[in-house]
Amino acid sequence: MRPLEGIRILDLTQFVAGPLCTLTLCDLGAEVIKIERPGFGDDTRNETPARNGTSAKFISCNRGKKSIELNLKDPRQKEIFIHLVKKSDVVVENYKPGTMKKFGLDYEVLKEIKPDIIYAAISGFGQTGPYSSRGALDIAIQAMSGFMSITGEKGGKPVKAGTSIADVVAGLYGVIGVLAALQNRANTGEGQFVDVAMLDSMAASVMVNEIARYNTNGIVPVPQGNRHAASAPFQEFATKDGSIMVCCPTNAQFKTLMEALGHPEIYEDPRFKEQQERYQNKDELEEAMQPVFSELTTAEVAKVMAQNGLPFGEINKVSDVAKNEQLIARDMFIDVEDSKAGSFRTVGFPLKMQSMPYQPAYRSPALGEDTHDVLSQLLDMSDEEITKAFE
Repeated sequence: MRPLEGIRILDLTQFVAGPLCTLTLCDLGAEVIKIERPGFGDDTRNETPARNGTSAKFISCNRGKKSIELNLKDPRQKEIFIHLVKKSDVVVENYKPGTMKKFGLDYEVLKEIKPDIIYAAISGFGQTGPYSSRGALDIAIQAMSGFMSITGEKGGKPVKAGTSIADVVAGLYGVIGVLAALQNRANTGEGQFVDVAMLDSMAASVMVNEIARYNTNGIVPVPQGNRHAASAPFQEFATKDGSIMVCCPTNAQFKTLMEALGHPEIYEDPRFKEQQERYQNKDELEEAMQPVFSELTTAEVAKVMAQNGLPFGEINKVSDVAKNEQLIARDMFIDVEDSKAGSFRTVGFPLKMQSMPYQPAYRSPALGEDTHDVLSQLLDMSDEEITKAFE
């Protein structure tokens, strides 16, 4: 039995942050009913790349969910949503703040209908503060959080991450908020409003060390390229056939590395023997170490480091990651069946729990394919009532 079996979630989200939040809750066992605009659905359904008209992004973030079509501006369909709330535990939305209030379906309204409802709202800046009314997408939050100012090569222009990191972090904080609210409800019987902001989420996680360093010494962090901001060697080195990340900042790790590579004289150099000196002389350290790595292949370096228990990482392309033996061994690639795309390989669930053995992948829903079943089974609506509600 999965931990959240018996929990029903109404999912009003789209794009990445919200769907990732509800996907994770779905993987934990919750029943997730995705409520989509009639005829259009989640905007990511139309994003590329796609197979047979089905978006890879949509499949990846929405597998396992049910899909129903509801127009919340239509009084009859709005009433259906209210009845669904009465039968549910959690509502998750990632609209611009104020949107659900315009529909007459904000938390203050819904908690009168179902006092123990948990309502999670994920937005760029949260429900309060001077920026709360502003719209935001991932790249805007990457910029405003300071993340772009510390990313890239030293002296270069600000650079965004290669993926939607602010969306992902906010989605995961949404999961944390919902789980905490469910536990609070189990303890007190009370519902909860969970307010998640993408900017807050970046500041509290990805940027936490940089902000702490600035608050301590007043020095504005700058990009370090592939180097660490405070330790060495903690960086990329070119090998004979590629490159590898070497992470050996402690004295013991550095000594072991240099001895294992046959160059103890680098460790014995007074400029490099202590961690603080190594960082202060990081340019000279790189000049001394790079010729050693240039004589070896990436596989040879990896073997030496693995044999000596030293942290390292090959710099892989996505094509390498897709066939990585470690990820395969941990069931991190699964095949999802889609009515249009057919069998589609995507990423599985990363949490491994004794009480939750690996579950086969669920298919992603076609737009509105569960509307009739959900309304008839959950709300006991007749075929005639369903037809009339959508006339």
